[in-house]
Amino acid sequence: MTISNDDIWQYLEEVKDPEIPGISLVELGVITSVDVSTESEVTIGLTPTFSGCPAINYMKDDIVETLQKRG
Repeated sequence: MTISNDDIWQYLEEVKDPEIPGISLVELGVITSVDVSTESEVTIGLTPTFSGCPAINYMKDDIVETLQKRG
């Protein structure tokens, strides 16, 4: 199965903001880029809404978990 950038963007819609659970990180605009290098390597650009955001590690972990569930 080949995974495209569009697939990853769609999967990331499932990742919700930890402080505003009704909004995805994509909708919030903190996901800035997606690059599928290989089927097992994806780079996600993530820019928090402010520097020092206390939820950044939670967001990263949620992104990784969501993408791993999708294979």
